Amino acid sequence: MTAGPSIAFVLAPGAILPIAALLVSAFLGAYVFGVNPRGSANRSVLLVMLAFVLWDLGESVQRSFATGVSPDVLLFWARFTWVAIALVPATLYHLALTYPTKSDWIRRPWAVALVYAPFVAWAYLISMTGLIIDGVSSNAFGPSAHVAPTYPYFAPVFGLWMFFGVALFVRSYWRFLSDTIIHLRLREVDVGMSTSVRRYIGVVKMRGAEHDLDYFPLLVEHGNFEIVSE
Repeated sequence: MTAGPSIAFVLAPGAILPIAALLVSAFLGAYVFGVNPRGSANRSVLLVMLAFVLWDLGESVQRSFATGVSPDVLLFWARFTWVAIALVPATLYHLALTYPTKSDWIRRPWAVALVYAPFVAWAYLISMTGLIIDGVSSNAFGPSAHVAPTYPYFAPVFGLWMFFGVALFVRSYWRFLSDTIIHLRLREVDVGMSTSVRRYIGVVKMRGAEHDLDYFPLLVEHGNFEIVSE
């Protein structure tokens, strides 16, 4: 019986930057999650940082291999890195839909699966086909993925997916920076033998004021408004 080929690592200069980014991403994710582990936005931030940690981990390992490593091993880690990159836009969409508060759309049972469905498709194309990556190459930082001839057809699609994920998050962030955010919800309630649609209002954010995050009945009668808080 012969032993398999050994795998040696070295601290290559090209691995220093992704290692540093990995530590920063891990710290930010743990810190934000620790502030409020039950908060939907905090959990979403953790997922975004986890995607970056996996991305940085893949690059760190890939660039730290000593010379003579099997091309199959390098190809595995190249694909691992690109799958992690594909996870980033999905987590950004998830974060944008939960920040600063959970949107009504993301509360639907199938919403989360729909957000991550494109990632599953990209992960399959990257890891199970040669349409995105067909080998390994090298650059100034070390080993990296060699893109397939068909990659230029897929790159614009991925670019648009990433762009809209970032744009949606920026939109949510600017909403959070506004002075006041008020949500109005309609809820169907049983009234005797029939049902009635009631209005509920909640203040998500009001700069410089302490307020509850609960939703209160909003009464509208003859053009007048009244919020029932007790």
